[in-house]
Amino acid sequence: ERMGYQSMAGLTLVSLADLSMLEGDDAGAVAALHRAVRIAADAHNDPLALEALFALARLRLREGDSVGAAELAATIAAHSGSDREVRRRTTELLAEIGIEPPLREAVDLSILIDEIATHADGAAAASAKRVRWRHRISHANPMEDI
Repeated sequence: ERMGYQSMAGLTLVSLADLSMLEGDDAGAVAALHRAVRIAADAHNDPLALEALFALARLRLREGDSVGAAELAATIAAHSGSDREVRRRTTELLAEIGIEPPLREAVDLSILIDEIATHADGAAAASAKRVRWRHRISHANPMEDI
């Protein structure tokens, strides 16, 4: 029963983040999404985590962080728990960035959840992945450097 309430709370936070983004309150969206990811981690609820991470990927892309958005979207697309609709949305997001699946360089979901849930934004493994994503994106968008 408690897990059901946690899932509902997490999905409510993802919806709140969507509304915050529509209102231009990116800081509020980030706070809601970080809380949703923590709830998903505590409840071991991968579908909730994938929804929250997708919203966070959209937010990162909106803020101009195509590397962060690509990393999150690739992780979501590569996760075995992603259903057809989630894969479709992440594929569209990656296409907007200029990257086409299949993707083999996704970060492990549990590592990504732990980093976001604890606000650990500078782990060495994540930094190495970001360098590879930055290289991949710059090759996908050759006009970006002009």
